[in-house]
Amino acid sequence: MISRDGLVEISHRGALIVTHARRHSPGKEPDVARTPRVRAQRPATVGNPVLRVADCAGCVSFAGTNYSVGRAYARRQVEVAIVGRSVQLALDGKVIRIHPIRHDRAKEHGAFATPKGRPRKQRTVA
Repeated sequence: MISRDGLVEISHRGALIVTHARRHSPGKEPDVARTPRVRAQRPATVGNPVLRVADCAGCVSFAGTNYSVGRAYARRQVEVAIVGRSVQLALDGKVIRIHPIRHDRAKEHGAFATPKGRPRKQRTVA
C-alpha cells in the first residue's frame, strides 16, 4: 500500500489493484509502505525429474495418480518431480503447476524406474 496525494493505492506484485480516498489526516496515518516477504526456499528435489506426456485433458499420470497440468499443455511432454511434500510439473525448466502429493508414496519407486514413461506403441503402415 502506498499513501500519497490524498489517495491510498493497493497493489499486488507490482499491479495496481484498487485506489481509495484517504480517511485519516496525513499526520495521524501510520506508515503503510511494507517490505515484500521473502519466501522460504523449497527443499531439494527427491530423485531425478521424470518425463510424462499429458493426455488430451491436460493430465499426467505419476505413481498411479493423475495430476492436472492444464489443457494448454495437452499431449505435450512435461517434467514431474517431487519437491518436499508436493509434486512439481514443469515444461522447459519453467514450473507450470504445483500439487500436494496425493499418490501412494510406495509407488514412487516404480514411477522413477521408468523416467521416460511407458514406451509408445509403434504404428505400422500397411
